[in-house]
Amino acid sequence: MNMPKIVPIAELRDTKHVLHMCRATKEPIIVTKNGYGELVIMSITAFTEMSDELDKLRKQVAKDNKY
Repeated sequence: MNMPKIVPIAELRDTKHVLHMCRATKEPIIVTKNGYGELVIMSITAFTEMSDELDKLRKQVAKDNKY
């Protein structure tokens, strides 16, 4: 995972730009409010890939922990 993109919440007003960032980076984008992390946004594709990988890892851990 690369260094996460961090943007202020005011930047969400420019939805075209935010959508482009989500699609281009394929990484979560951290949204800040008053300098503190508030939200994480990501494309559906990135979310689906992350969820699928997490499911695979959970299944592997469960399989490895069986006696």
